[in-house]
Amino acid sequence: MSKGDISEVSPTISTQQQAENERKVDEIKNFIYGDSGIIKQVDDELVKKGYQFQTLVMANSVDDVMVKYILS
Repeated sequence: MSKGDISEVSPTISTQQQAENERKVDEIKNFIYGDSGIIKQVDDELVKKGYQFQTLVMANSVDDVMVKYILS
């Protein structure tokens, strides 16, 4: 393989690692979007005050979440 070629070999993840990754994703989704999640709380307040908005979310972990609201 020469420099710059893309490898045909797909990376593999153990089933244990895959299960751990899925657990982390579920934890983040619940933290952000669950019934008492941060997005729901803010969304409810904005709707109550009559705002229209869009939400942009980037979550790397439960401790590393970026949220941007675009008010219209």
